[in-house]
Amino acid sequence: MFDTDNDGRGDGDEILDRTDPLDMESSYIAALSQPDPGIWGNPNKWAWYLGRASGILAFILLTGVVSFGLIISSRAFMKVVPGATLTRRTAS
Repeated sequence: MFDTDNDGRGDGDEILDRTDPLDMESSYIAALSQPDPGIWGNPNKWAWYLGRASGILAFILLTGVVSFGLIISSRAFMKVVPGATLTRRTAS
């Protein structure tokens, strides 16, 4: 039989997906049709979201630092603000 539990997914595909071909509720399609609990409902996704947010933040900071370095080393910026102004230490 091609689809024993009549869930729209073939038995061979269900076996490859490690789901039960005799149980309609364990189907991959049934799992996709369930609502996503989001970050609050699935604690296993916290590490993924934290890693993704850290990577995005690091990229934004790196872009800002490189842009600032290019701007202060350009000759056009030196006409507006002298280089010594940016690197001068104030007496405290």
